Amino acid sequence: MHGSHRLVVPASGVLFAVLAGLATAAPPPVADFVRWPAYDTLAMSPDGKYLAATVPLEDGRAGVVLRREDLSISTTIKGGPDAYLDALYWANSRRLFMHFTRPMEFSAGRGWLPEIYAIDADGGNKGTMYGYIADLLPEDEDHVLLQVCNRYGCKQQAVYKADVKRLRKQGEELVLPGESPTVFADRHGDVLATSSVDKQGFQVLHVRTDATSEWRLLHEEAKAGIRIDPLRIGPDGSLYAQVETRSGPDRIDRIDLATGKHTPLLRHERVDPREMIWGRDGRTLVGAWFFDGRPEPMFVDPDAPEAQLTAALAAAMPEAHVRVLRFAADGSVALVAVSGDRDPGRYFLYDAKTRRLQFLLAMRPWLENVPLAKTQTAHIAARDGTTLNVLLTLPDGKGPFPLVVIPHGGPRSRDVRGWDGEAQLLASRGIGTLKVDFGGSLGYGRAFYMASARQWGRSLQDDVTDATRWAIAQGHADEDRVCIYGASYGAYAAMMGAIREPGLYRCVVAQSGVYDLEVQRDWGDSNDTPQGRAFLDREFGTDPKEWAQYSPSRHAARFDAPLLIAHGGQDERTTLEQFKVMTRALDKAGKRYETFVRSGEGHGFYDEKNAIAFAERLVAFLERHLRADREDAAEVASGAP
Repeated sequence: MHGSHRLVVPASGVLFAVLAGLATAAPPPVADFVRWPAYDTLAMSPDGKYLAATVPLEDGRAGVVLRREDLSISTTIKGGPDAYLDALYWANSRRLFMHFTRPMEFSAGRGWLPEIYAIDADGGNKGTMYGYIADLLPEDEDHVLLQVCNRYGCKQQAVYKADVKRLRKQGEELVLPGESPTVFADRHGDVLATSSVDKQGFQVLHVRTDATSEWRLLHEEAKAGIRIDPLRIGPDGSLYAQVETRSGPDRIDRIDLATGKHTPLLRHERVDPREMIWGRDGRTLVGAWFFDGRPEPMFVDPDAPEAQLTAALAAAMPEAHVRVLRFAADGSVALVAVSGDRDPGRYFLYDAKTRRLQFLLAMRPWLENVPLAKTQTAHIAARDGTTLNVLLTLPDGKGPFPLVVIPHGGPRSRDVRGWDGEAQLLASRGIGTLKVDFGGSLGYGRAFYMASARQWGRSLQDDVTDATRWAIAQGHADEDRVCIYGASYGAYAAMMGAIREPGLYRCVVAQSGVYDLEVQRDWGDSNDTPQGRAFLDREFGTDPKEWAQYSPSRHAARFDAPLLIAHGGQDERTTLEQFKVMTRALDKAGKRYETFVRSGEGHGFYDEKNAIAFAERLVAFLERHLRADREDAAEVASGAP
């Protein structure tokens, strides 16, 4: 694997961009952009002989083990009704561990089950144990490191080694510092760092130099004003960490656990690291991916063979995100994942001897012959001078186009260029989409994401408005045909956008939203913990008059746009009370609206049938209200809510 990497890619091409010229008689069904991937979460065994993946079932998601040589099925794994296989790990070349989730009766979505399911690659030696995998210990084929759980819950302050074959505890439990800590172990399985949060939700970092040393407090976010998030313990016993700075983006450091000395390794000019690039040993940091427009790798050691391979793959597929998921233990092959704005995801095998990529599986093969829209990125200036990153996905043809503005949730989330089934669905119907990383978004350093504090409905909303007006001014959007749609915080921003900017948005879609700040403080599950309550205090402030001023439910009389409002009946993050408060206010104000409620869903639509039904309703609503003739749209919308 040493030396330059001149890649030989399949003759069919590596990017779906080559399909852009294909024509279809009609757009694909809505379901094709929403349904679960045919294969997902692909993982290769350490010897490179087996592949494990998640596959869809009618009532959940199961697992399958494939022989890599011919992709024949070795065994399948099902978790029972409504079980979703969400994580799988190779403990060694023959033993596979899995975690399932299930819809929880009262939760914000699906809940992790404390059981770990284990099975051999040939389907034998099935077993169950309780715990969460803290470290796979790749140099120890017989053991993994687990955080302690039983059938009634987890004691996450303790870890132990477990035999992977018989699923038995080996040795004594290690009690850890911090509340429900995340643990970081060295190559021998000794835990040397823990990251936890205090009662105010601030991060705390404890470390030690070896298994016999005393724990000591290394860092407190509350005192330092920045976070230090551990990544992994390196092969030399030092700690790789993502470190916030007081201004600008995060950097990646190596921290000496004995002295606490930081050695800076990587930092991008504008954005935080998005995803780490690890060496073949799984512990040496080779580099990181950064998303400032298109994905870009940066390397700690550009001469490392893993760095050279990643660089060659990135050069061969410049519009894609190309991830080397795993090397075989002997380095002969590597599993590679490719995705992009016009590539809904494929898996390849890289052969180190021939330097060729061999196609393995497509995540969404039903979209292979579908022309897909390109996502553009731009940096724009908000009214306060802040630089904002925007993503614009437009259908083929000449603009201006009907446009849907989609503020993300969180608000501490982020939009990056990559596969976006929702944007592609709307583009296939001739509708453009605009996404913006407004103040409060992650990915641009601490100062940027902390800007969300007490700015709901204020500067965060201004950023969304400024991005919308930019798209209109640039000729991308028809100013008379712009709608706004969001989920969770994005639903709040959609509602407040229509209230604060009457006439700018022709229609609104709000899903699982926050519509009353006081209700969110009293009813949502964020209020269940001291950390959650501290977060709400920072985000909303503590003045009830302020909560009322920036709650959409208190301004229903000012709301004049056609509205589709959707919610899950068992949502505990933004409870159904949010939906009830908003619709009662709209009823009192004599406003019309449409609803989409599913009683068995949480914070979002996790059941595939419900997700497809909502997407179909969304498309129909948007197509109706984005008609060129406003009077026609209004006439169609005049039916019962």
